[in-house]
Amino acid sequence: MTETTTAKVREEQVTGLTAENAHRVTMIREKGTDHPPVPFHFRKEHHGTGNYVHLYGNPEDRNELHSKDFKDWEAVAFKHPGYLEDMWKQACDAYAWSSFDPEIRGETDIMIYGEELHNDLQLMQEEERDTYIAAYRQKLSAQLSALSRCANPMVTGRGGFDYHRQENTNRSYRNRYEEFRNWRQKVLEAVRRKKEAARPEEEKLEKAWQTLKRDIRSSADTIHGIDTGQCRPVRQQHPEQGIHLRQSRGSGNRPQGRGLHLRI
Repeated sequence: MTETTTAKVREEQVTGLTAENAHRVTMIREKGTDHPPVPFHFRKEHHGTGNYVHLYGNPEDRNELHSKDFKDWEAVAFKHPGYLEDMWKQACDAYAWSSFDPEIRGETDIMIYGEELHNDLQLMQEEERDTYIAAYRQKLSAQLSALSRCANPMVTGRGGFDYHRQENTNRSYRNRYEEFRNWRQKVLEAVRRKKEAARPEEEKLEKAWQTLKRDIRSSADTIHGIDTGQCRPVRQQHPEQGIHLRQSRGSGNRPQGRGLHLRI
């Protein structure tokens, strides 16, 4: 976490503990008291499908806090800002026709994607973050909109269920999901390349040297394995693919059949 982001988390205004923000809350305090804040453990225990228990204070004391009692507590510390909090209802509604626990599923999505977004932002320059947040939210919203049109006959009932139509809606959702994932990977790869290009030349040379040393050490280990009988060369069908090295039975601790190749 960068210093800037840390400051934002610490400076976030104290607010009520809610179902929408509970997943990112780390410390809470009982309203109307001067008691010191205590740790909040979101979904600390899982007692079956959709049945989670939140704890506060020392987990060993098992002080349970149910969502109906969130109104009596205020959140005073957070893991990260609420990037997606206003999308909580959209995420829950997206599972209305496909899950028996739409709120649990929607809440899980907001928690997972919120953490992912936060981690992504740590890789970027400050001036790039707002643009990325806006695009990320747009992609996620499109994915949730497509998901909201998906249905499960176990939830809606089998009578009159249009399976052909659902194949199309499911395909549309998968397309939105893959577009989102592919877009994110392309952006992060561009960020990585930009960061790599901005590194000092001395640092690039040092990294290249460390990589070369690892390659030399790996090749030396491979040759030693052949000399000592730990690895045996097996020529593959196409000579240009090199020699595939496989560990002999009963040899050392090297995993058998791992993809070591020695070019000849």
